[in-house]
Amino acid sequence: NMDILTPISRHIISRLYSFREKSRLFSHLKELERSQWMPLHELQERQLLKLKRLLIHAYETVDYYKEVFTDASFNPYRIKSVQELSNIQLLTKKEIINYPERLISKRYDPGHLVKSCTGGSTGTQLHFCIDRKSVHEKNACAWRHNRWANWDLGTPVAAIWGNPPTANSIKKFLRQKLLSRFTYLDTMNMTEETMNNFAIKINMMNKYVLYGHAHSIFIFSEFLKKNKIDVFSPEGIVATSMMLMENERSVIEQTFKTNVTNRYGCEEVNLIGSECGMHKGMHLNIDHLVIEFIKADGSHASPGEEGRIVLTDLTNYGMPFIRYEVGDVGVPSDGKCTCGRGLPMMEKLVGRTADFLIRRDDSLVAGVSLIERLLTKIPGIYQMQIVQNNRDSLLLRIVKGHDFSESTSTTMLREEFDKIFPGLSLYLDFIENIPQESSGKYRFSICNITPKEQ
Repeated sequence: NMDILTPISRHIISRLYSFREKSRLFSHLKELERSQWMPLHELQERQLLKLKRLLIHAYETVDYYKEVFTDASFNPYRIKSVQELSNIQLLTKKEIINYPERLISKRYDPGHLVKSCTGGSTGTQLHFCIDRKSVHEKNACAWRHNRWANWDLGTPVAAIWGNPPTANSIKKFLRQKLLSRFTYLDTMNMTEETMNNFAIKINMMNKYVLYGHAHSIFIFSEFLKKNKIDVFSPEGIVATSMMLMENERSVIEQTFKTNVTNRYGCEEVNLIGSECGMHKGMHLNIDHLVIEFIKADGSHASPGEEGRIVLTDLTNYGMPFIRYEVGDVGVPSDGKCTCGRGLPMMEKLVGRTADFLIRRDDSLVAGVSLIERLLTKIPGIYQMQIVQNNRDSLLLRIVKGHDFSESTSTTMLREEFDKIFPGLSLYLDFIENIPQESSGKYRFSICNITPKEQ
């Protein structure tokens, strides 16, 4: 049953907080709830209009884009299609790190912008700014997609997250208990004791949503299964921040008897794509973004082809990100979802560019996809991490499954890798657990070289 605090938080506290913060969260959310059902061509028309405004603003007020547009002979006042963006050079993390002040609009006081930072899964620290209007729009978009997973304002949340915020003041404590309503399991401290305590807290929540790093939710699911601990099924499960592998999705759904909603986003632009209730690919957030899929030759990927994901944030005027190469690879789709929403689809997220392994001929192999295939094909392997430090060898960190066999499992593994990486030496390291990053996330494929490295 719904606890009495949920409607109070949803209808009273959330609105009071929004009013105090001078946020238009509820009006933004109402508009996004409406726009998701528009036909694709109408959404694209709106997207182009927003893009024109952003480009003109960037040209007139941002030193970096004034120079980039001029060098490319690009006229933002005459743009007629989103495809014309390809005339502009890509924005990389290097430019953001080296010249942050040249990316900030002169119409904004840097002191009034919201400062943010992301470490990223590759360890590159990135500092950037967002204007407050953009923050409110991004929050509204997150709530639109939360509702796809039966997660509404005021709903209690069981969150499995790395380095969770601490309520070290009365103000933060009240906000966490009355507004956000998060109860955390820190992924940096997932012991039998902490996971058991988290299960007890879940069973005190009544209706709740489970949210967190995909692999960490999987680890918690395995703990519940192993120890025969029953918990109430959540209203929804949102897996984000990491690649969700299908074998892990299956375990999570069997444990909690609830479908997993897979979501994709990043700190720099917030939500990029999300599954709806159909779970047949991700709807792309073109209300707030232009999302390109770029092949190695610089051309746009066709539906079904892999491409590097390039983003233009249509909401952040304080520090515009135009054609920002986020470092991920995905596959666009031209299919229409049976849910009826007009938002276009992404077939799947393949992984981060830093997750791709490199053959001797410089061709690439999607490491996470390879691991997913091997885990379903080879018996006796519970988890695996691949690390590549040079062109001549691969290190495989392996957590053994209950049916592991040195003669069968190891032999099959070496045979599979010989087919994909002929001539490379394979080193096996059998470990108890896959190590975490400092963020609390997990990386299953780590490549420390580049195709251009000799």
